[in-house]
Amino acid sequence: MKVSSVTAMISLAFALMGAAAVFGTDVFFCVVGRTALTRVSDAALVETMGRFHEVADRRMPIFGVIGIVGALASVAFSRVPWPWVLS
Repeated sequence: MKVSSVTAMISLAFALMGAAAVFGTDVFFCVVGRTALTRVSDAALVETMGRFHEVADRRMPIFGVIGIVGALASVAFSRVPWPWVLS
């Protein structure tokens, strides 16, 4: 197996892991968080959502960056011609 092929597969794995982390977080909140928060008071809802965003704003950007960089690296290392990318 060629080095560029292995590099493309590794970068694709990083892209998939980054996207999966973001998607998994969104799905979890839609299924569990939204249902749980419908049963709390408005004050508790506001404080809880504030804390979620306080923590997520510090920790989640790395997963988005990993996904984007991995996707761009996958395109760069792929051996498939991409004429539409340059147009």
